[in-house]
Amino acid sequence: MNFFICLVISLLIITKLMDVLSTVVRIKHPQIETNPLARKMMIKIGIKTTAWIVFGIVVLIVLLMGGIALRSEVGFQIFFLSFGIVLSVMQFADAHNNWTMQSNFITRLVLMYHRKINSVFRIT
Repeated sequence: MNFFICLVISLLIITKLMDVLSTVVRIKHPQIETNPLARKMMIKIGIKTTAWIVFGIVVLIVLLMGGIALRSEVGFQIFFLSFGIVLSVMQFADAHNNWTMQSNFITRLVLMYHRKINSVFRIT
C-alpha cells in the first residue's frame, strides 16, 4: 500500500507542476482565470507569483497528508489514494486546458462550479 501512496503523492505533485507551468506560460491576463480567489491573487501579486505560491502550498499539503497516510490505517489510506487520483486527474485536465486552450469535460464542470461560487458570493 505504501508504494501506491508514494505513487499518488508523486502524481499529485507532478500534475500540479504541469498545471502551474501551463498557467505561467499560457495565462496572460488574470481575467482568464475562472477560480475567483486565484484571480484576485493574480490581480494583486501577479500570475507567476500566485501560481508558484499555490504550488508551494499544495506540495506542503500533499507531503503532510501523504506522510499521515503512510502511517495511518487502511481506511484513511484508501481515502487518500481515491482523493489523490481524482485530484490528479482534475489537475491534469486543467493543465491540458491551459496548454491547448480547449476546455474538456472536467474543466467545463469546474467552470460551472466557479460560476456558481461567483454568483453566490458575488466575487468579481
